[in-house]
Amino acid sequence: MSDTTPHLKLPTVWPSQAQKHVPVNEAFAHLDALVQLSVIDRDLASPPSSPASGDRYIVAAGASGLWSGRTGSVAAWIDGAWVFFVPQTGWTAWIADEAVLVYWDGAAWTHVTFVSAATAALFGVNTTADIVSRLSVKSDAVLFSHDDATPGSGDLRLSLNKDGAAQTASVVFQTGYSGRAEFGLAGDDDFHVKVSPDGESWHEALVIDRASGRARFPAGADGLPVGTVIWHAAASPPSGFLRANGAAISRTAYANLFDVIGTGFGAGDGSTTFNLPDLRGEFVRGVDDGRGVDPGRAFGSWQQDQFQYHTHRTNITGTPGSATAQFSYVGPGIDDETVVHSAGPVNGRFGGETRGRNVALLACIKY
Repeated sequence: MSDTTPHLKLPTVWPSQAQKHVPVNEAFAHLDALVQLSVIDRDLASPPSSPASGDRYIVAAGASGLWSGRTGSVAAWIDGAWVFFVPQTGWTAWIADEAVLVYWDGAAWTHVTFVSAATAALFGVNTTADIVSRLSVKSDAVLFSHDDATPGSGDLRLSLNKDGAAQTASVVFQTGYSGRAEFGLAGDDDFHVKVSPDGESWHEALVIDRASGRARFPAGADGLPVGTVIWHAAASPPSGFLRANGAAISRTAYANLFDVIGTGFGAGDGSTTFNLPDLRGEFVRGVDDGRGVDPGRAFGSWQQDQFQYHTHRTNITGTPGSATAQFSYVGPGIDDETVVHSAGPVNGRFGGETRGRNVALLACIKY
């Protein structure tokens, strides 16, 4: 049996020992010094001149005098003498003059840090937070309510702030920790709604332009699928549309449109681009689609204008050879030939093409 206890080194009492009260009283004195340890100071390298009974200090570096060689130890003034206690790893002590709590880490006294919820680097509720998900909550439901205790304004706003336009501030919905839907500012400052079948490939369903508030549907929408052609009463196409002007555009940037129309209106450079339909200055005709009214037409093909063969009766008005005489004839073997000699009341509209009355609008295609 040892003469002292293993941790606090308290003197023990032997069965045959005389004056057993001596080690017992010494053990009590040691316990009184170490239990609920609070020291007056930890910055003194030599003992104070007039210590009071029970005063305790942590000996500072460079110890001298009666404290020489005791750096880091707890010095207690007991029964008119200094008693030194070598700290063990994990001991804690309250430093009265600093109002701080320290612990012995095996080499030095170190501040005990209390992390408040206001400044915690990680915070987990019913789960463990990590360096990526610094705030983690595992719960069947989470409630955020307006402040009705202060009272507050009755409003509630959830703010997600990002560093710059190219970063992302969004809300992601997952299945088995794999993303399935996301909305927010994803890679720019427009509002995006996306979905994914596997957490790897994403399909953009909605984009709302931050400057105009206009919405477009990159993957198409009910009633307005990708590839839809509209006539727009403005000089520029609306959001989500391109001019139907035959331009060669990127197969990657406009992948949804390329999936729909392919190279039906031109293969572009044959590998990275494809052509839009060119509807500038054109009338649109429904594809025959097996009806037999306009047979032999390929979908999206262009067709020159023409007249159907017909015969007119010769009609002369006025005196032949006079300024008011008119003669017209169109028929087989004579292509679009009209002879009109008029200097008076007849006001015909003649030119280099055949057309009906019309209004020029901008042809646009949904992408």
